[in-house]
Amino acid sequence: MYRSLNEYIARLEREGELIRIGAPVSPVEEIAEITDRISKTPGGGKALLFENTGTAFPVLTNLFGSERRMALALGVGTLDELSERKLKLARHVLLNEDGKGCAATLFLQ
Repeated sequence: MYRSLNEYIARLEREGELIRIGAPVSPVEEIAEITDRISKTPGGGKALLFENTGTAFPVLTNLFGSERRMALALGVGTLDELSERKLKLARHVLLNEDGKGCAATLFLQ
C-alpha cells in the first residue's frame, strides 16, 4: 500500500494514469468543467493534478475514476482480485481449524 497520497500520485504518474496541468485554472469555474469532460471519456479518462489553482493548494481530481486506478489504490491487479481476497478471508474467518465451520455461521442464517 501507500504511505501517503504523494506516493500514490507518483505511482499514477509512473503508470501513465495522471495528467499534470500547470496552466492557471480557476478552482471555481474551470476545474469541475475540465474534470467532467475528461471523466466522461472512454475508460474514465485520467486523474488530473491541477498545480496552479490560484490557491495555496494543488487540486487532484478523478483519482478513482477508473477501475484500474481503484485497483492501484487498493493494491490489487484487478477489482475481481479484491473480491477473491474478501471471499478467501471470509472463508478463513468462518472455518475452524478442522474446516467444519464455527458458531459465526449462525449469523449468516
